[in-house]
Amino acid sequence: MIGKISGVATRIKKTYHPVLSWHCVNHRLELALYDALRSVIATNHIQSFLECIYSLYSQSNKNQQELREVASQVQILKVGKFFDIRWVASNYKTVNAVWNNFFALFAHFRRAAQDFLADCLCEVSNLSLGLQKRNVSLKKADEIIKRTIWVLESFKTDHGEKFSEALSAVKCKEFRGVTLSSSKIQEIKALQFLQSLIDNIKARVMSDKCDTILSDIQILDKTYWPDNPSIRYGEQQIRKLCSRFHLDTRKALNEMREYVDRKDIVHKDLEELSHLINTFPCSTSECKRGFSAMNLICSKLRSKLLIENISNLMMIKINGPPLEQFNPENYVES
Repeated sequence: MIGKISGVATRIKKTYHPVLSWHCVNHRLELALYDALRSVIATNHIQSFLECIYSLYSQSNKNQQELREVASQVQILKVGKFFDIRWVASNYKTVNAVWNNFFALFAHFRRAAQDFLADCLCEVSNLSLGLQKRNVSLKKADEIIKRTIWVLESFKTDHGEKFSEALSAVKCKEFRGVTLSSSKIQEIKALQFLQSLIDNIKARVMSDKCDTILSDIQILDKTYWPDNPSIRYGEQQIRKLCSRFHLDTRKALNEMREYVDRKDIVHKDLEELSHLINTFPCSTSECKRGFSAMNLICSKLRSKLLIENISNLMMIKINGPPLEQFNPENYVES
């Protein structure tokens, strides 16, 4: 899609030069996590362990039934496939399912594993879910990305809940009622993994192009201003933004100077510029929600629907109010 030579974005930009291509931040986050795991070889056995669990239980109803019987007294979580789809949140659900159902899994096939990924994936999963929100802007996305990196940095000196529990289990040789035996599996270096994850998030999610755009956008936010800004503060950034969005540069500069001088009046052109920035899409999550809605509407049983009807139903599903707010009485009685 975004290949530098013949990708869709590259071909579109050849015809429409002002178009700005943007790689979905959720996909970049998934790639960053994948790169971090690949750089720390000791995590390979965890990925293999989770993939084996998925294969064992997804392909056999008998195995699933036996697992349900063993874990009938605890909450069963579905064990999904690890690194199969692009959203990081799904990977955390898989790890969390194994963590919470550890005893049931052990009782079924007598295998144990120590999970260090739980704490890191929990934070990265929260970041992924935050980036998937409909109202997330580029500026808001930058804030939650930096906050997540801050939290991951803190794990170096202050272990997370799940990792602390795992360390305690290793010391006492027991985890959730299961005796742990010594293993020849290579120990995961926590600090190495954390630093690799942080570096890859910065490299993939916080690109140079992202930093350039964000530095221009932050000019409109007074919280980033110095204590005593110059009357011409932010002119260079305003020029670049106006050039990109085809706004009146001279008018916007005059309004910016008055905004710097009075700090309480935002003129029309600056407001328009702010609205344009807020509508800048940073994720393809809304597009994927549209595909999910289409798959629910145009199913095998409803494959004969006309394109016009599918389009109307999708418009209602995607843009309409929640079903709980719909009052069908007027339509039923008519």
